[in-house]
Amino acid sequence: MSKLGTHLACVCKSSPKQDGPHGSKGVAVGSALSLCDYGIPVEKKKILIVDEEGFGKVCSALLQMDGFRAERLGHLAELNSGIAVEDYGLIITSYPYGSHLFDRVRGKDIPMLVLSDCLNNDLLEDLKAVDKSYCMVKPIDYDKFNDLVGQMLSGTGLAQGGCKIV
Repeated sequence: MSKLGTHLACVCKSSPKQDGPHGSKGVAVGSALSLCDYGIPVEKKKILIVDEEGFGKVCSALLQMDGFRAERLGHLAELNSGIAVEDYGLIITSYPYGSHLFDRVRGKDIPMLVLSDCLNNDLLEDLKAVDKSYCMVKPIDYDKFNDLVGQMLSGTGLAQGGCKIV
């Protein structure tokens, strides 16, 4: 078994499988998509969650249950303590809480997923300035969220130089 397969054993062997959307056997019956469907080298794709304490904990726990490597920062001050955004394969934050992250990600090849209660011109301008940005409007559908995270980490469906509203 490959290093990836070994790392994902708990995700891919935890329940009966059915054919996934890409013909793989990585989807548990009745569950959201897992890392197996995307062939993501997990050891290289950490997710940074920068959000308020409550949502950050829930988001991190849900992503980790699906095999994603998620780290969270509950306080904005932690971000200024030497954390390099380049060490992450995806950044998830909410708007306006994490609006300062746009400047840190701008010009870097790091996808960013922004969760927002609503859309406004300031948010749209910030999203357009980041090469690989997506915005999900709350309330979040967890299955769509999980699928989008997998796509963003694997690099599928990411358009350069713009944003996508989901």
